[in-house]
Amino acid sequence: MQVNRNVYADALGRRRFADEVVEGLARLGVRTVFGMPAESLNPLLDALRRDGRISLVGVRHEGAASLMAAAYGRLTGTPGVCLGTAGPGATHLLLGAYDALADRAPLMALSGQVPVEQVGLASFQEIDPVRLFDGCAVYNHHVASPRQLAMVARALGEAAVRQGPVHLACSSDALAAPVPTGVSVRWRGGPLRAGLQHDKGLLLAAADRLAGGVHALLVGRTTSETGAHIDELSDRLGAPVLVLPEGHRYFAHPRTAPAVHIRDEIGDAVRELLAHAPSVLLVGAHTASVRRMLTSPHVVQVADPAEAAHERPAGWLRLLGDEQELLRDLAAAVPEAAAPAPGPARAADALPRPAGPAPLWQALDGTAAHDAVLSLEPGAILDSGFTQLPVRQRDILSSYALRCRGVALPAALGAAVALPGRPSVAVTTDTGLADFAAELLTARRYDLPVTVVCVERDAPADLRGVAVAAGLAARRVTDPARLAGELRAVLRTPGPSLLCVPAGTAGLGEAREHIAVHGTGPAPDADADRPGPPDAARDGSVGRLLARALAGLGVTDAYARTDAAAGPLLACLRAAGIATHAVVHPESAALTGSAVAKHTGRPTVCVATGEADLVLQANGIHDAAYDHAALIVLGVRQDEGVVDGTALFRDAARTARLDGTPESLDRAVRTLHRAVAGQGAAYVEIGANALEQEAGSPDLPSWEAAPSATLPPAALLDRAAAVLAAARRPLLLAGRGARGSTAELLDLAAGLDAPLVTTMPGRGTVPEDHPRFAGGIGSSGHTSAARALKSCDVLLALGVSQRGTSAFDLHGDFRLIQVDHDLARLAASPGRTCACTAPPRKPSRN
Repeated sequence: MQVNRNVYADALGRRRFADEVVEGLARLGVRTVFGMPAESLNPLLDALRRDGRISLVGVRHEGAASLMAAAYGRLTGTPGVCLGTAGPGATHLLLGAYDALADRAPLMALSGQVPVEQVGLASFQEIDPVRLFDGCAVYNHHVASPRQLAMVARALGEAAVRQGPVHLACSSDALAAPVPTGVSVRWRGGPLRAGLQHDKGLLLAAADRLAGGVHALLVGRTTSETGAHIDELSDRLGAPVLVLPEGHRYFAHPRTAPAVHIRDEIGDAVRELLAHAPSVLLVGAHTASVRRMLTSPHVVQVADPAEAAHERPAGWLRLLGDEQELLRDLAAAVPEAAAPAPGPARAADALPRPAGPAPLWQALDGTAAHDAVLSLEPGAILDSGFTQLPVRQRDILSSYALRCRGVALPAALGAAVALPGRPSVAVTTDTGLADFAAELLTARRYDLPVTVVCVERDAPADLRGVAVAAGLAARRVTDPARLAGELRAVLRTPGPSLLCVPAGTAGLGEAREHIAVHGTGPAPDADADRPGPPDAARDGSVGRLLARALAGLGVTDAYARTDAAAGPLLACLRAAGIATHAVVHPESAALTGSAVAKHTGRPTVCVATGEADLVLQANGIHDAAYDHAALIVLGVRQDEGVVDGTALFRDAARTARLDGTPESLDRAVRTLHRAVAGQGAAYVEIGANALEQEAGSPDLPSWEAAPSATLPPAALLDRAAAVLAAARRPLLLAGRGARGSTAELLDLAAGLDAPLVTTMPGRGTVPEDHPRFAGGIGSSGHTSAARALKSCDVLLALGVSQRGTSAFDLHGDFRLIQVDHDLARLAASPGRTCACTAPPRKPSRN
């Protein structure tokens, strides 16, 4: 618990820095923030309560809060704001930040940070959140002083104008501090928007380029008002219209030209068509979905002025401004084609047509309001809804590029808050809903009018029962003839409601959601026991040697959410004798692996295949790094996506890329050895088809074992022994580093006739029913341990990091003897400390 050092300023009524932050948010038009209350953010939460203009939606997982904020930003154009505490909370906020980056949504992520004076001291829950957000935030800084108020205004402006995510890490003491005299910001009233005049010269250049031959019009995120002008250009140019799901508003207007719905099954064919086009007209922002489709440099882009804040790809002509006016002027400037280009038209006509409307979409179209906001699970649900459900005046939300499984429920909750006058419907699967099922409690707590349609596929749990337990009105329908009636009933139910529909009843077959593999198209799910392709697991392959190296390091267990993309790697691991374990929630892979590594002392592997799943490993990999656990994260990547794992984890792990060459295998294996030898985390990013490549040699790269830890000099041991011998009330404090030394600890305690206490990570080091055990210290510890600590005159700390003790104060007038393998940590010990280096986990019996 942090002490309020500004009590007198509070008594005098001086405004805190947090009050000014809230003032700026309110002036910009923010009316809601999403997040989880926690100590490092308490000053901000107090300011929200005092101000009263902005409400807090408290969530069960900060990742859900960030997805709600991203949905809020997409629908309103005003930054959605999400909050997360220092450490784990910051890692969770990454999910929505990467989603907002991929789909160009304005979002502000405010993460807590330890007090300024504790930064850089390995304090409790301290990470470097600015480095963590480097890969996804368009503006990203640490707020360390109440004099930095202008930084908050700048961040809000960057998010609004650039339509992207920004991040501020706010030290708790800075938030609580009074605003210094003379520090002020003139907050702009109302939402910010980018403005840009049309460039007539560029317009004529674009018209000339298109007149020279265009093969396709690609429609990204746009408005329904542009549809008629897109059709006119299509007619004049004789080019097909290809529409991404994020461009669904194009279908809201009465069309005069046929258009192709881009969906997973034809994604590669559309990419090929666009790659061979001499020129492409893109309508909408250059989002991650567009980037994956377009490889040609011969592009004319018509987009919102916010695009000016983003780098222009080489060779592109960009017309930025009012899209409707630009398209109208462009159509007038482009001469009409004498005849349609036969190649692209023929290629577009040859693309497979979508299936007829499924019963679910027919029923939903007939029962849901024409202006409803629909949040669809990425993959099969999004594809079928996008192609089969009439858009009318509806908006469709999804995780278009990041393809975050489970996004439908958080997005629907964000939509209900952003646009309270419009119905909000989430269509998800049982496995998707399970990822954020706890947010059903959030829906109930705030009585948000969200209707959740859950298409049952694998039924990992009785989700109808879960919804009822959360207080929702929940129903289940198995008869297709009753589907429309049941939908109508839940849509009319006040507050949140849920309808479970078996995939067969919905007409969606297996309705398997597709898990994107680090920015590629989908990969259909696979059973946990399904063997991977033989090429990866064959003798002599890179995958087989990598697995052998892991087994040689002592890895016996691997954790993963299984899907087809993970199949080859899991097959290699099993062939090397490593047991693979399926997890339900992706974050569980690294967290479970970290816990197992800490408990057993053996290195453990976790596997991530989708970009969103990879982001969710951040919490576990930081947990392992800070507790010196040998966790190895293997990320399967197929092509360039949004998330660069080597950059994301660089602050917590040793990283390497495996591209399938013998040289990259050598680097990867050496990286793993160094991480395990140093009891740290490692991340290896595995490229497309890398596992199937020939290793070049059946032998593993050679590795020289790291030297063993050195013992302290005899004089220092004698000094420590003398201090202990003279102690009247000695006490032993064991941390996680003392695990595996139970017999030695108990022998030492008996020899000194001393009680023994543990930190939270050190719990289990000695049996809790042993007569020498006096309890655990800390806020969740025991009173007996606190009394023992306060009364001792010599404290012998074994394997205890500063992180393990900075969450609470070590009260007492004692001399400290610290035994640790980290020389840097010993060098920073207090003056009263007798510091001794020793191999981890094995304090001396003597």
